[in-house]
Amino acid sequence: MGRVIVAALRRQGANVVVFDTVADPAPFGDDGVVYAATDVASESAVAAGLQTAIRAVGKIAVLVNAADAIHSE
Repeated sequence: MGRVIVAALRRQGANVVVFDTVADPAPFGDDGVVYAATDVASESAVAAGLQTAIRAVGKIAVLVNAADAIHSE
């Protein structure tokens, strides 16, 4: 779902910052996408990721939460 959202935002010309546990630009190959390795379960990691986002794109206009979790037993 996250890739679809990023693709739709990029088609509209938005610069996008993706938070993921691993910074991997391979899924998009797009210069308008910035990756920040961020564990969204950690408040301090999210704060650091937001600073990365602000430095990369300036003012943040939209936030989308498309985080998922996979639990194995």
